[in-house]
Amino acid sequence: MKRLIKTIFAGLAITSILFVVGCGGTKHIEDERSDRTFQGELTELSSFISGLDVTHVLVTDAKERVFLRSLLFDLVDYENKEVRVTGAFTEEDVSDKPVNVLTVEKIDILSDVNLFGTDLDEMHASEELGIRFSFPSLLFDVKETDGRIMMSAVDDDAALTMRKFKTSIEIDAQVYISANYDSFEFDEVKVGSGLIDAYTNAGSSPDKVVYILLRTGHFYELTFTNFGSDVDSKYDQVFDEMLATLEYTALAETEEDESDDKDGEEDKDEDEESSEDSQEADTSDEDVEEAPSEELTSTGSSKDPVINAFYAVDEGFITADSYVSFAFTDNNYFYVIYTNDDIQKRALFSYTDDNSFTKVADFKKGTVQDWDLVSGNNVAYNRPLTLVIVGEEGSEELALEQGYRYFESLPLGFGMQYPMDWYYARTDDEYEFSDKPLDVGKVLVSAEVLDEKFSDMPGNKVNNMVKQANSTTYYIDLEDDVLKISGKNAYADEIRVMATSVVVKNNEE
Repeated sequence: MKRLIKTIFAGLAITSILFVVGCGGTKHIEDERSDRTFQGELTELSSFISGLDVTHVLVTDAKERVFLRSLLFDLVDYENKEVRVTGAFTEEDVSDKPVNVLTVEKIDILSDVNLFGTDLDEMHASEELGIRFSFPSLLFDVKETDGRIMMSAVDDDAALTMRKFKTSIEIDAQVYISANYDSFEFDEVKVGSGLIDAYTNAGSSPDKVVYILLRTGHFYELTFTNFGSDVDSKYDQVFDEMLATLEYTALAETEEDESDDKDGEEDKDEDEESSEDSQEADTSDEDVEEAPSEELTSTGSSKDPVINAFYAVDEGFITADSYVSFAFTDNNYFYVIYTNDDIQKRALFSYTDDNSFTKVADFKKGTVQDWDLVSGNNVAYNRPLTLVIVGEEGSEELALEQGYRYFESLPLGFGMQYPMDWYYARTDDEYEFSDKPLDVGKVLVSAEVLDEKFSDMPGNKVNNMVKQANSTTYYIDLEDDVLKISGKNAYADEIRVMATSVVVKNNEE
């Protein structure tokens, strides 16, 4: 229903772009849609403008005035704030003078957030350059044109550019560095989730940081420039986080590449034909066996295609005796928990639409939290997750609340979600949860298995297996036992999510 309403609003917004009706009559606007983004302070119009159906105005840093309307947002909520707005842009006439008008379809508040503390929440994938990386959308604007990626900081002069070059007899990475950066000393490094070979001058602390990324037949120039001295270290940190997510994807074939691929093809035709004739003669009297195809395993999940594709290539990344679960983000990453030599391990992978996989991070069982990072970067932290629990007799798919993760206690016979930045510890038949390690933190919520009957527990039924006694106490039917989840009043929302997410598991004790 929400998707339908959003679609209707989007349709209305586009319709309002095509025909604007005001006191001055109907004005026909160009049919071609133009999307623009502006940043500045949003304020309410001090007076009505005849013939213009707008309610607010945004003044950019360059003192450009953009009049705003929106069917999706109540712009009153954003008054007197520094914002970034995106939507359909038009020029409309008021008293025979053109004015800038934006129908707002996306809005971000900038004045109330720490731009350097925002997550790498968006991924930029370039088919032309054959590369992709994650970045904080509130900190950088991204444009790609003429085979070049350009990123500019929203509130500073900091900038990032990336270009791709084809290696030839005349030029390669070393020649390019000598010709353009002969005054800098470059070191050999590996960057990105795929450990890409590269050269960089970052070790010499230059004003312009350069990375030359190597790829068979190509190389890339990645530069960061114009950092203000007061925020140097903050940009350095964001840059390092972005760089850790960088990985190559399939290159779009260009006319130049096609012509190179054809070089020598004619010379090989005769040899290939004679080779094929020879092969046909050699196999004519033999039975030809086809290579056995990998048997696909159905998990009963919507993520089957990705999981099965991973099963076919997993030996190239990890050594798994068995699998416990997959947890898919909303931006083409997944965590996988697996066992090796009876030890549970965890890894984070990125994947493309054509099921190409790259390992991003490794984890081990933690001492105070469930998983500790061993290598790589946990770039998918705090994303919404779809969990697929792998079982011998079938699997189940669970949608995890954003900001929560899932854990199972097979000895006590249940699994449930809990806040992902919390800690937990087990004592006998009880788990205790806290926002700090349990040896120094206070217990905020407890989950205790009781040798009781669910029918004897007090409270009103939330569903067939959950009763709520009060705002912070729930009883859950574990079939043979009862799980009691309770805690402090300040954590009523967290307790509700934990209680209503319980899954009954086979007890192994």
